[in-house]
Amino acid sequence: MALIIGLTGGIGAGKSTAAAFFRDQGIPVVDADAISRAITGSGARGSLAVAKLFGEDFLTPEGAMNRARMRDLVFRDASALKRLEGCLHPLISEDIEAAFRAHADAPLVIYDCPMLWRPNFQHRAINRVLVIDASDETRFERILHRPGMTPDTIRRMMVAQATRADILAFADDIIVNEEDEAALRTKLADLQAFWASL
Repeated sequence: MALIIGLTGGIGAGKSTAAAFFRDQGIPVVDADAISRAITGSGARGSLAVAKLFGEDFLTPEGAMNRARMRDLVFRDASALKRLEGCLHPLISEDIEAAFRAHADAPLVIYDCPMLWRPNFQHRAINRVLVIDASDETRFERILHRPGMTPDTIRRMMVAQATRADILAFADDIIVNEEDEAALRTKLADLQAFWASL
């Protein structure tokens, strides 16, 4: 049975870089965001469920969930967010379960989930949680270099997430990522060796 490590961290902390490191090592990475996107793609069952719940106006001409329109609705209406999550999360969980089963013979599997600290994003199969952490200042500067980001947008995104303290309280393992990518990769390699010894 695989050792399943939940991977998370606040926006800009370096979670995606960590996931890429594990992929480079040949370790299976189950990506919750990728699964969510696939489920809400053109003609996918999540998109059909969204149309049934919210109306055809929430689909693109290609039949995918209209992410921009849905994002605008759920930012304004907390009840809409709850209905959307109630609609999509069971479908996402089914595909995550299937991905874990597909990698059951691997010694190590990474579950890459940005919102892992929220109860409805957790999974009973997870053995440990790794949080990639960085200061708010460091994360702000990293995000600012991404295309289309403004200081105001970044602040709103960071406020919408859990606090660093809340995320860290959920961790079994913590890597502080305040240096360059090479330093992060060294820390990840050390942690991977530790997991192999468990």
